[in-house]
Amino acid sequence: MSNTGGSYDSGTSVEIIARPSAGYDFVGWSGDATGTGSSITVKMDSDKTITATFRKGAPEYLLTVVASPASGGSVNITTGKYLPGSQVELKATPSAGFQFDSWTGDASGNSPTLSITMNSDKKITANFKSSIIYVLRVTVNPIDSGVVTIRGDVTGSSGLGVTGTPYFTTTSGASVTLTATAAPGYEFTGWGGDGIGTTSTISLTMTSDKNVTANFKPGTQRIELTVPPGQKESSWVVFTRTLRNGEQIKGTILVTGQYDVQDRSQNWTMVVTDASGNQIYQLIGNWFGASSRGFSFNALSDSEYKIKISHGSVNSKALQMDISPSGWKQIEMASN
Repeated sequence: MSNTGGSYDSGTSVEIIARPSAGYDFVGWSGDATGTGSSITVKMDSDKTITATFRKGAPEYLLTVVASPASGGSVNITTGKYLPGSQVELKATPSAGFQFDSWTGDASGNSPTLSITMNSDKKITANFKSSIIYVLRVTVNPIDSGVVTIRGDVTGSSGLGVTGTPYFTTTSGASVTLTATAAPGYEFTGWGGDGIGTTSTISLTMTSDKNVTANFKPGTQRIELTVPPGQKESSWVVFTRTLRNGEQIKGTILVTGQYDVQDRSQNWTMVVTDASGNQIYQLIGNWFGASSRGFSFNALSDSEYKIKISHGSVNSKALQMDISPSGWKQIEMASN
């Protein structure tokens, strides 16, 4: 208290103020004074005994509310102390260009209004996000050479593989992760447009419309083996791979080996057939001349294709073939 006693002249007015200690509440005055106000004035016209009564107060809980980002909006209450069990109503209001996203911390939900019960100290964050929409365009080059997996705050695209030029919408400031995966027979070479780098995964922050290209190139496969001698007519080896309509296959082939007077021919033959056995390409070379030959053909449909390489020598022949895209598998080697 501001005054705990003393001697005063008759008629003196004395002010007394009750100041509760931490954790206590002032109840009121008794004795030669009454009232519940924390401050009283007593006129000294006799001896007086006055009692200030205090009681242990109920605990108060601290509520702290912040907006994130601070420019994104505001909340009707930012801080305050409340008695246990008090119901507090919060309302988040977004700034221009923002929208309310969620409550985090000691509360959850995505409605801009929130009712909480104060049963402990609480710290709550009102999260806002930009309401500005940007467009992300992703292109795979060449088409069908790979896929791009897109993850993040992107409309309807989480984990989506794309082969053409898809369009996605994102909010301003959204983080988007793109991962390029090559199709069989292709290699990822790097990003173009608003994508930078040669690593298969990149992250973008959407601060504007963006155009990103994932670039791939056909991988080259080297095949080296020995084709056995032909017993009576010829010897051959067969490779297979599934191709897409219009896909181009190209490379070089070299067949070498020892000449024998019994050889029926000094030529080798490369024949390409589709799944129905129809021949779509043929190349003839001379193994005795030991010269490399280039080849190129296009798939006429989505189908499994076979490459058969044969020779008519009584001796084995060394085959070296570089072919792109890669992914060819040997399925047969025989002679007759």
